[in-house]
Amino acid sequence: MSATWIDILLLVAIVAQTQSSVGSIQAPTAFTKGQTIDVHVSNGENILYNKRITEIGASFDSEGSFVCQTPGLYAFTFYGLTAEDSRLWLEMMKTDELIASIFGHTKNDYADSGNAAIVHLNTGDKVYVKAHNNYNHALFGRADQIYTTITGELLFADNIELDVENFYGPVGLLSAILTKHASVSDGLALIYDKSITNIRSACNTTTGTITAPVEGTYLFHFHALAYENTDFWLELFHNENYVISSYGYTEGSYADAGNTAVLHLKKGDIVKTNSRPGRTARLYGASNELYTTFCGALLSPTVKKISGHGTQEVIAFSAGPTQHETFLRFI
Repeated sequence: MSATWIDILLLVAIVAQTQSSVGSIQAPTAFTKGQTIDVHVSNGENILYNKRITEIGASFDSEGSFVCQTPGLYAFTFYGLTAEDSRLWLEMMKTDELIASIFGHTKNDYADSGNAAIVHLNTGDKVYVKAHNNYNHALFGRADQIYTTITGELLFADNIELDVENFYGPVGLLSAILTKHASVSDGLALIYDKSITNIRSACNTTTGTITAPVEGTYLFHFHALAYENTDFWLELFHNENYVISSYGYTEGSYADAGNTAVLHLKKGDIVKTNSRPGRTARLYGASNELYTTFCGALLSPTVKKISGHGTQEVIAFSAGPTQHETFLRFI
């Protein structure tokens, strides 16, 4: 199977507990679902996901939609793998609003793609993945090969009474470039012109940058889709320091790629995605196709003391190779 990722997807592990000044604990809401069999969907059908991997405090309706029971800020990621020489064009929806798209196709082979969104939900709001209207999709799945997945988790509930002196509340955003085709070159930052979520004005849609309003530990996702038969090479920067890359190219088709990182930021630090110096990234997009996205969330502020209740513990990490690796299997 071919892949459009140049870097290994960074592993992120988060254990967070938020307490209020009166000692209440935020009830967790989190889930991961996957597809273990081949499935064909068309004409806007929802992906039902037949494998429950993790389900903590999450509710779903008969159409496979996650139904919000606790208002707050949520993070979602979704991925898919086509059947051989097939295509996928899937959309993540917040009720009736498109929040992220994915497309995948590799001639005579398999193609994977993924995306992420961080959004605020009210009680009764639904999040689900569906096939693009008037389009046929064939997705690959096996019990021991689960590629097509959706994951969601509650980051901050609206009703948690946080210690306002020591906790700054949620910071989350999702920005989508490419309400039309765009090009970016010579190490310049991508300009994300549409904010789906922008709490505390952390995202600047004029410069394409995210500015940390408080010091703390942050999670970032960035994804993009190359224009047909072209490549792109994007890089995540913390201030002027390079962090990680994503690269996509598929001969004769469109290439999807993305990456993820956890960073410790000081107040006023800037995070952005740049094109590779000396390279031009031609990216595909339309007002109803949100492939190129950049989203982030504050996982925990540096000041973690909660009045009378000790500290909040957060465990998070990112790791990746900086040199070529060969993996051998001995039988």
